[in-house]
Amino acid sequence: MIPATPAVIEAIGRLLPPLLDTLDRVAWVQRHLFPPLAGRLADALAARRAAVAGPLSVAIINGIGPQGGRRRAWT
Repeated sequence: MIPATPAVIEAIGRLLPPLLDTLDRVAWVQRHLFPPLAGRLADALAARRAAVAGPLSVAIINGIGPQGGRRRAWT
């Protein structure tokens, strides 16, 4: 179990909002998946990449996720 240090709590707090928003966009894509619109759907998801990347990096640095050795590697 990861100790609940202030850095870990802050990293999770920063990661959750953009991650949940991205998951909401994935659900939107699933509802609207139609091959001719694939480019537009990919753009809708790509717009959230930067919002998740920063907080995810901080989480990994704090031992959360695949690089932190706490879980199996994500694929």
